[in-house]
Amino acid sequence: TDSNSSLIVGIVNNQTELNSAIRTASAGTTITLANGTWKDVFINISNKNGSDSAPITITSQTPGSVLMTGNSRVYMEG
Repeated sequence: TDSNSSLIVGIVNNQTELNSAIRTASAGTTITLANGTWKDVFINISNKNGSDSAPITITSQTPGSVLMTGNSRVYMEG
């Protein structure tokens, strides 16, 4: 197998599932947020290392269909 192969996490539906997906993420991982409103969500990606050829990606289930509201924030450090 290719050492840069991607890991696609299923669709995450809430903060708990998102935290779990981030905790196990490694280079090449794609995490997909379920469509809908994510209120007060905290996306914290720290001490994770992707690469140019295998980034860690967080995306929406459908472009334009995920809305972060309230005290939502994103923190990234690698």
